[in-house]
Amino acid sequence: EAFNQNMPYDNFTIEQLAGDLLPEPTRDQLLATAFHRNTKTNTEGGTDDEEFRTEAVRDRVDTTMQVWMGLTMGCAKCHTHKYDPITQKEYYQFYAFFNQSKDADRGDDSPRLPYPSREQTSKLDSIAGEINSLQAKLNVHTPELANGQREWELKSLRDLAKPEPKLSAWEITGPFKADSFDAAFAMAFAPESHAIGLNVAPLGKAKQSSTAYDGPAKLAIDGNTSGLFTDKTVTHTANPSDKSPWWEVALAKPTDVTQVVLWNRKEAPERLSAFRVLALDADRKTLFEKDFFKNNKGNPTPDEGLAIPVQAEGLISAVRVELLPVDGRNEPILSLAEVQVFARENKADKEIAWEAKPEWRDGQVQELEPGDHSALYLRRILTAEIAGSQRLSLGSGDAIKVWVNGREVLNKKTKRDAKVEQETVTVALGQGENEVLIKIVNNDKKSGFYFDAKGAEFPKEILQVLLVDQAKRDDVQRNKIEAHYRTFAKELEPVRKQIESKKKEEQGVRRSIVTTPYMQELAKDRQRKTHLLVKGNFLSKGEVVQAGFPGAFHQPKKESPNNRMGVARWLLQEDNPLTARVAVNRFWAQLFGRGLLDTEEDFGTQGNLPDHPELLDWLAVEFRENGWDMKGILKTMVMSATYRQSAKVQGDLAKSDFRNIRLGRGPRFRLEAEMVRDQALALSGLKSEKMYGPSVYPPQPPNLWQAAFNGQRTWATSSGEDRYRRGFYTFLRRSVPYPSMATFDAPSREICTVRRIRTNTPLQSFVTMNDEAYVEFAQAMAHRIFTEGGAAAADRLKFALRLTLAKPLEANRLAALTELYEGELAHYKKETAAAKDLYGKTVPLPEGADVSEMAALTVVANVLLNLDAILMKG
Repeated sequence: EAFNQNMPYDNFTIEQLAGDLLPEPTRDQLLATAFHRNTKTNTEGGTDDEEFRTEAVRDRVDTTMQVWMGLTMGCAKCHTHKYDPITQKEYYQFYAFFNQSKDADRGDDSPRLPYPSREQTSKLDSIAGEINSLQAKLNVHTPELANGQREWELKSLRDLAKPEPKLSAWEITGPFKADSFDAAFAMAFAPESHAIGLNVAPLGKAKQSSTAYDGPAKLAIDGNTSGLFTDKTVTHTANPSDKSPWWEVALAKPTDVTQVVLWNRKEAPERLSAFRVLALDADRKTLFEKDFFKNNKGNPTPDEGLAIPVQAEGLISAVRVELLPVDGRNEPILSLAEVQVFARENKADKEIAWEAKPEWRDGQVQELEPGDHSALYLRRILTAEIAGSQRLSLGSGDAIKVWVNGREVLNKKTKRDAKVEQETVTVALGQGENEVLIKIVNNDKKSGFYFDAKGAEFPKEILQVLLVDQAKRDDVQRNKIEAHYRTFAKELEPVRKQIESKKKEEQGVRRSIVTTPYMQELAKDRQRKTHLLVKGNFLSKGEVVQAGFPGAFHQPKKESPNNRMGVARWLLQEDNPLTARVAVNRFWAQLFGRGLLDTEEDFGTQGNLPDHPELLDWLAVEFRENGWDMKGILKTMVMSATYRQSAKVQGDLAKSDFRNIRLGRGPRFRLEAEMVRDQALALSGLKSEKMYGPSVYPPQPPNLWQAAFNGQRTWATSSGEDRYRRGFYTFLRRSVPYPSMATFDAPSREICTVRRIRTNTPLQSFVTMNDEAYVEFAQAMAHRIFTEGGAAAADRLKFALRLTLAKPLEANRLAALTELYEGELAHYKKETAAAKDLYGKTVPLPEGADVSEMAALTVVANVLLNLDAILMKG
């Protein structure tokens, strides 16, 4: 984008090296610093993060000096060279400028910058607008809301005014021993089973949305919680046809349900995630509803039932489990090991021996001695004069479960000493007697519990308003209590659910946003000391050095900051002779195939001398004095008489100047690897014009990515438009570079490569003739020749030559191409199976075309894409 917008080279330099250090940097300026985060990282186990952080910093030092100054400064990182002007100490002084960034070879490559696409930004803006509209609805006054608030205030005042419940003496039974702490916590001993009640699900009738793999609904109420599919005790809905799977049990009669317990299957337990449990009455009205693992992360643990307390106003006739629609779950499967539905028995259990503890006092920790891996049960009766809510304050050593009237209200699996007010729960008490049952599970050593019944609790500022008569409240008080009620008003629950849904959608979009590593400076009080590294070893720290520039070069201006911004400004100073020369030399090399100084990467003592020093100097001054205008200097070069010469080699120049050092002809050289692909894409008509975004995975030969320790590292070939994006966007894995580009001399990107050395090998012909991607390009080009070239074969061949060579037709070329086409057409008319193998699998057959004809045109296109005129500039 910077090149397209013709950003001046000085601004480009500052943003690349220190965009994050600009005052109030934009997102694009931060993103520009990702250039220096392109260093190697290593997340392999056993590696030292500091070693690879050090290597990354050295890479940045070497790259900066080579790209902007044309110098191979990296030679000094291990020791001082006798005849080189840069010492080892000066190397690490310059290194100090780059040693203060936050990155540290972390596994997540932090810090990272989210960079949404225009579509994602638009989507987020749209969702934000919808959320704002919905939140505005929360503040709309309605009669229903006013009535609801009035009822809540009356109930709250009743809770404040109601007498404290009468508390019976505590009773205790146990200990009940188990093999382990986990087993003692999970096991339902007799007091617990009696409190919760009987599992009435097996007496009912189960059904589900669909059935597959011999997993009918009845298997979830067969009493078997093993969870093994091979035991034939797990349900299974059909996929991919069933997009909204559900399971349901109709109870034998309307029942006062205390809790539902779900048992997950052992294999593929992650399928039971983002689900809803509902309880319905005889008219299928929802009496209870609760969602679990709503973000599709996590699932109920196999072998450990998920207890779901059910508080419903009325008798329940059916219990239903259904999967929620979530992004990314395209083939949902509902698979259950068991569903238990518990209802309390009203009769007493005479088999349990309870011991009274009248000496225990509330509000203080009581010591218990259950023994290791054991459970004790405590119970008492709370008698309420009127129904209402009640706060209970609890503590335990170690784990604790609490039931009120058989409904679980607290479940805390932990290892700790009992202390005052470790947990607080608010429970619903019915008028009359209410049974509280507490299970204390001890891991080892001492145990204990704490209990206290608290009065109704309201935020202090709300309580003050609540006690004021509604007619006497001022506007401030009225607004305050209305705002408080709106945070939980059941009348606004549908709106809150819509807001929650939109926020989930927003999170989904944000998760899909590409994040890019970028440079970020450490705070001044956290900056590192920089040492000279003896022999370049990060473990052998020598003397401490301060940030500074090599003495052999120009010195920074006095106001220059002592950080990467100072480096950028130092590179751009008027007395620096190298930055402009190195840049224009690189531009010249891109246009002419060879720089005015052919060792583009080395302007130092080990590099060559410029072939035309005066021209190099003139271009450098022209570049700098015209505002570092990159497009301007390129225009100057391409409009020159030198560039516009014919590339044809004439006369004695073929022998005396075959490398064109004297510039006696126009440039002629093979295109770079990415351009070879782009040229073929453009001619085939497949090239995507899409810009920006994450890397893509065009076709490559199979089985190249064989990772010993990570099977997920597979090449997932891109589809649609991404399959045909420019070579610039191709994903590069440094250990296995994209093979066709590597064949055309593209580097592995392990280090910055300023100059690519061109080779000519037979392998390059194998790529452009036989590689899967190039065969597809030939097929698409054949399709284009047929559909755009005219009605007759001769016209199509002329079109093909004009398309690829972009010059007037030559009779000898047309004759050769016609002979090739006719020969291939005759061959494929006889070998139709071979024709179908060559054409029609990825590119469709044009209307009115014969497959033999298209196969012959594919061969023609393949030959044209291999011409020197296509692969060579000039």
